[in-house]
Amino acid sequence: MADHVHQEMTRNWILVYLRLVLLIVIKDVFLSLVSFLNKSKNLMDRTLHEIHSCITYSFLVRRQSGFGIVFHSKA
Repeated sequence: MADHVHQEMTRNWILVYLRLVLLIVIKDVFLSLVSFLNKSKNLMDRTLHEIHSCITYSFLVRRQSGFGIVFHSKA
């Protein structure tokens, strides 16, 4: 075979491998982003649940004690 045929085949294989690497990088970035957003959402949901629990607990303690402001600490 002539050299120009080998050069074209080599160039085609290099392009195939580059596309494959690019596809893998895009997939990894996408999965990392989805994982990060999911962790952030779970953390935010948990934090909002804890805040809601504290507010509800404080409201119930104030209603039962009859005082406007009650300071308490969780041990």
